[in-house]
Amino acid sequence: MKRVFTSILCFVLASSAVFGHSIFVREIGKASLNPPLSDFIFKSFDSLEEAYAQLKDGLIDILDYPLSFGQLQDALNDPNLEVVEGLADVMFLLDLNNNYTIREYPNVKSPLHELKFRRAIAYAINKTYIIEAFWQNMAERIDQSLPAVFFDWMNETYTGAGYPYEYNLTKASQLLDELGFVDIDGNGYRNYPVDWPGLEGQRPDFTQYPLKVCVRIEHEPRRRTGEYLVNQLQSIGVACNVIYGTMHDFFQIVFRDRDYHIYTSGWRITDCFAPYYLYHSKFWSSDIINYVTGMNETNMPNYPQLDKLLEDLYHASTFEEAKEKCKKALGFLVEKCINIPLVTRIDFLAYRKGIQGIIKPDKSVWTYNYHIILNRYNLLSAFKSDGSPIRVGVYPPINNFNVLFDVSWPPKLDALRMIYDDLAYFPPDGSVNYIPWQSSWNIELWYDAETGENKTKFTFYLSNSSYWVKPVTGEVLGLMTAYDFEFSAWYIRQYPECWWWPGEDDIHHIKVIDESTVEVYMNTKSILFTESTFPILPKNTWTSFQQLAELKNVAFIEGSNATTPGYLDLPYQDIGAPVAIEQISVDGNELIRYEDYDLVLGRIRIYKDLPAGAVISITYWARGNAEGTFPGNLPWQEILVGNGPFYVTQLIIDYDDHINYYIYFKANPYYNITPLNRDIAISNVDVSTAQAKIGENVTVYVVVENQGEIYESFNLALYANETIIGSKRVDLPPSNSSIVTFIWDTSSFSPGKYLVKAEVPILLGENDTADNTLVDGWVTLTCPLVNIAVTQIMPWQNSINIGETLKVNVTVEN
Repeated sequence: MKRVFTSILCFVLASSAVFGHSIFVREIGKASLNPPLSDFIFKSFDSLEEAYAQLKDGLIDILDYPLSFGQLQDALNDPNLEVVEGLADVMFLLDLNNNYTIREYPNVKSPLHELKFRRAIAYAINKTYIIEAFWQNMAERIDQSLPAVFFDWMNETYTGAGYPYEYNLTKASQLLDELGFVDIDGNGYRNYPVDWPGLEGQRPDFTQYPLKVCVRIEHEPRRRTGEYLVNQLQSIGVACNVIYGTMHDFFQIVFRDRDYHIYTSGWRITDCFAPYYLYHSKFWSSDIINYVTGMNETNMPNYPQLDKLLEDLYHASTFEEAKEKCKKALGFLVEKCINIPLVTRIDFLAYRKGIQGIIKPDKSVWTYNYHIILNRYNLLSAFKSDGSPIRVGVYPPINNFNVLFDVSWPPKLDALRMIYDDLAYFPPDGSVNYIPWQSSWNIELWYDAETGENKTKFTFYLSNSSYWVKPVTGEVLGLMTAYDFEFSAWYIRQYPECWWWPGEDDIHHIKVIDESTVEVYMNTKSILFTESTFPILPKNTWTSFQQLAELKNVAFIEGSNATTPGYLDLPYQDIGAPVAIEQISVDGNELIRYEDYDLVLGRIRIYKDLPAGAVISITYWARGNAEGTFPGNLPWQEILVGNGPFYVTQLIIDYDDHINYYIYFKANPYYNITPLNRDIAISNVDVSTAQAKIGENVTVYVVVENQGEIYESFNLALYANETIIGSKRVDLPPSNSSIVTFIWDTSSFSPGKYLVKAEVPILLGENDTADNTLVDGWVTLTCPLVNIAVTQIMPWQNSINIGETLKVNVTVEN
């Protein structure tokens, strides 16, 4: 799998956010989460088979990777193992390089630049066969570029029977014929058209210029899908150069050089704005993100219309608008066959029954399901009765422990999240919104006078109980503060190669109010929220190493190398770029931050109009080079300072292509979370009538309240006895209520008495649950009155002969 999209993208702050008023979430509730109950040991494995064998033998307690089909059957019959099922937020696709050329054939037009060729590939793929043969039905089909869990964001036109490229090898061959790819020499492989750009007059076949297919090998269903693809293409006369490899092997070929035709990809998606990052042309030149849509022969984006659709999605100001824009963008992706979505995975994970305190998610609801077991709550609540550490088997191994780069493997993210904490967290209970964790927030608008636009502003209220802890010793180095937040945001924004960079590129400026309050002014208006998901770095630790951040003193002279008001000429998004300003003075007089100067869009900006010859002296922290196995290739004992629930006391690594490792995570005794109170309630159910005839509609009014302290999104269900009448999604700010109307169509019900009941789910952490269900009373359904009468009989004639036919009009009334 390539990428964990919650890491670079965003979470949605509130599912019915409306700009023009602020949404405020600040007051701290009474419930607390204490430090972890157990230490953890992470041990990596080169093979899933070896890891599962050790789980069976009791040498590890949790296997942090989905079971294979055979392992699942075995685990279900093992009395010592517990299996947890969850819908994955992962999609697997055949990514098609739409670029005009690929690097290996630099002057030759790529066949995949042609729409008909891409459609031919799509017609050659039997998705049902892939699911049955390679996934053993542990997957769900998708036809659009989002995981199946986001079904209500998908374009209805292209779902089910509306998918335009259902398996048809004859149609695939026909499209290739229409393009002029035909076998002219009878060797079984098609020749390029005579006028093909870059090969004019040559007519080579696909054995000379084969499609370059990159197949991932560390995941068997993906490997087998790639091999199936190659066989299908060869059956219609298209030869392939197959390259097998891991994510690490393909980092340069696919993600940086775009030197491929087809890649068996996998993406983890945690919100429906992901298509913007995956397919907008602005990300074509960046590492990893968009390596699909490509450029045309004039080096301009292939799909400006798609860019516009994705921008509309990104800038949507309500969820309904975002959903509409997302559907349009997904429809365009299907029409142009930009890639070929295949499946969403269904995960089954296993742990030994000796582990206590595990919270199991609802398998029918999407959550952070890659963390079905190792979610934040389980890390804090899980323990073994003998008090020994919980041993986690991790597969596959990873290639570094650097929090800024290549956060591609979920096992790596799992390890990093043991020591770096979240500002917000997604609870494993099926809720669609994040909850405050180490921060609460306020969202509103700010007016950018220079552009004349309203843009988004976030205010974060940081916890006063999040401490930086040193590895090995567990020594407390100080509180996480707003200055750490500011330093981290600018450090990442000045580092385009950083894994988290795309989400920070929209920061306009940041204002630190005090040590626990920081305002982030965005350069756009959107319901996307990005700032909570990047890692917060300990400023004092990182600035103590010159290779990570260097304190610089630079002087400018007004009228010579500076013009004020304006920006100063310093490195930008490179080594030496400013990530924190310590002081600016003019002719020895210190300027006032935010009033006289600031860091804006990654550049130091002077607001004052200074006199000619004035000397501007700047002291600032400059970005260094953070690359390496650990940040800056520094010793882990010094740089892995974190504020998470654990700290590292042992880290044994074995370098090869990747890193095999053993990590001992010690429970952080200073770790404490005080989440906000969650409490939803049904306060009234009102039925329009106590008696109705079958076939009549009965109106039911339900009053729901959010009595908690955070924005909640949940399902409200209405029942007649145990039969569900309807279900509606409700979005409520704290201390608000809503009247939800249901129309009960009684046509399909039998006569009798029905108890009408409304119900909302119990949220994770919700203590007052008695009011989550409310019964109104009985409604009696009766059969409709039947009264049919003959009101008139009128013969056409008064007399006829025997044997003749008499017509008679009969009038019948209900």
